[in-house]
Amino acid sequence: MQTINGKELAQNILDRISLQTRDLSRPPHLTIIISGENPASEVYVARKQETAATVGITTHLIRTEVSESALLEAVRAAGNDAATDGIIVQLPVPGLDATSVLAAIPADKDVDGLNPLSLGRLYNGSETLVSATPLAVMEALRFIAESEGQSATEYLEGRHALIINRSILFGKPLAALLLEKNATVTVAHSRTRDLAEVSSQADILISATGQHGLITGDHIRQNAVVIDAGFAKEDGRIFGDVDPESVRAKASWLSPVPGGIGPLGVAMLMNNTLKAALAHLEQHRS
Repeated sequence: MQTINGKELAQNILDRISLQTRDLSRPPHLTIIISGENPASEVYVARKQETAATVGITTHLIRTEVSESALLEAVRAAGNDAATDGIIVQLPVPGLDATSVLAAIPADKDVDGLNPLSLGRLYNGSETLVSATPLAVMEALRFIAESEGQSATEYLEGRHALIINRSILFGKPLAALLLEKNATVTVAHSRTRDLAEVSSQADILISATGQHGLITGDHIRQNAVVIDAGFAKEDGRIFGDVDPESVRAKASWLSPVPGGIGPLGVAMLMNNTLKAALAHLEQHRS
């Protein structure tokens, strides 16, 4: 079994971004909006800000009370700010359905790809900003493909990919990205019957449920690619959905937790912010 080094792949992307931002007339700017108190969210936001600083992207953190009106006010202010290239609302927002808030993010600044317009463009096969974690999975699969002497399209065409997650943040956009590469896609979720039977048919298994140890060797076929995008914390340790030792004898590739999709996701968010900035700079020139 070969292991994907997400930290190394992420650093390659960040190095490229850093070179590109140096040549711009102004640094890309990312506004992060956070509401309420959530220790995990605080860690994620700090990581994003630290990474942004290393690649020449400036950030502004806005803290709001937990209310739709306060969040909408913050989003609209950032949306109207010409200096802002990207906006993210750190999810989850405690006790609040953030649908209307996400819909208020201008599509050209929606670096998390969660505005309904962004999602609609993705499902239509149009150019748009896409959620960072699905992009991280696609980057991992591209690396596997190139390691085996193929392009991502050649590698994915006709392969059966199972995604265990149906959220708009991960499962649904990832399904659209895989379908664009002509993969055969199945989406499983908490109501899926006989998950082991379904998953054992997949060439590529991608899991993001946050259930430690959900996926074992009994869930995968021989030589399957296993992408673990889950996150669980127990007794101060971080785990994914996959039991690495259990799948080792059968998987051909494994993206582990930690050190796999997580670092790649942050790198892809930085790349989305750069893309948004380049588009805005081009608009100002024309």
